[in-house]
Amino acid sequence: MEKWCNGVHAGVMIHVMRRDIKGSIPFLLTIQRKGDDGEGQWSVPGGWIDNGEDPIESALRELAEEMGDDLEVENVSFSNVTNDIHPEGTHSVTLHYYADWKSGNPVIAEPDKMIGWKWTNIREVESMDLFKPCRNYYHRNVV
Repeated sequence: MEKWCNGVHAGVMIHVMRRDIKGSIPFLLTIQRKGDDGEGQWSVPGGWIDNGEDPIESALRELAEEMGDDLEVENVSFSNVTNDIHPEGTHSVTLHYYADWKSGNPVIAEPDKMIGWKWTNIREVESMDLFKPCRNYYHRNVV
């Protein structure tokens, strides 16, 4: 099946938050992208929704594919949607989900798509060089 079409693509992103102490400033799981689309920019795990796939299941699948099966999250909920026109011309509508980190350690499970990862203080996210859907999300949502 053709992966790309001439229309709008449906994507998902999952914003995994970790708090070391209840009530403390959260840290966001961020990844540094590798490849043609957004090379070197920071993002959160995500990707395209497969045909017939539930968006939440898509977000969790993308998280496991990119960060490994050891990472567990809970309290997954819909957060917002962004309309993203990428520099190369791709148009996507991205569904953003929020999740709380439960346990496990992220790993680089797709080294061909990711340079690295880190837990980022949520207050520092807007100052990062963000991938378009993340930039649209964080400029719209006050953190």
